[in-house]
Amino acid sequence: MSNPSPKRTNPKKQAQKATRTPQEEPLSHRSVRWLVAALSILASLVALLSLMPRVSASLPSSPVDPNDILSGSFEVSNTGYIPLKDVSIELASAYIGNPAPDGSLRGPFKDDGSPTFGLRFQLAGMNHHYLGIDDRLTVNPGTQFQGEIGVADIAIVVKYQPWFIPIQREKLFRFILMPDRQGRIYWRSWPVDERAPDAYPN
Repeated sequence: MSNPSPKRTNPKKQAQKATRTPQEEPLSHRSVRWLVAALSILASLVALLSLMPRVSASLPSSPVDPNDILSGSFEVSNTGYIPLKDVSIELASAYIGNPAPDGSLRGPFKDDGSPTFGLRFQLAGMNHHYLGIDDRLTVNPGTQFQGEIGVADIAIVVKYQPWFIPIQREKLFRFILMPDRQGRIYWRSWPVDERAPDAYPN
């Protein structure tokens, strides 16, 4: 009994197989893959940013008393998603006065006219606090100054440590107290590195 003869291969089919290349992925599929990857990276960045410590300081909710304009209370809040430890609050002054019995307090200024807020004052009871999520501290600058004051350019200085990072951080919140054209006195927020909206009294 003879062995079966080996199967013959077609040289043309072998040549066709050798010249075939894998089909390229459609452009739409590649675009979707790139979009998914970009969204994943963006979501990761947003998640990391949400863990960054954040604090805020809000304006007094009560109207300004013209006879004691610094009697209003500010609120410092932990608006982030991690607790803050060793929270201390200072009051920095660019200008307080007009008029004041002991004269006006004018801090140092930069060449562009913006304040350095280098003149700072400790506030009683405002040292070494722990702020959990949504916790708040009430700050009353009037405990530091007494007498008749008509104009104020101040900054609430918040110093704190994120609970997982043993590094002291600092955030300034600037508030300007000035009369409007009708003579009513009000607080307004203002960027830290800009000149005051009006000239300080001489």
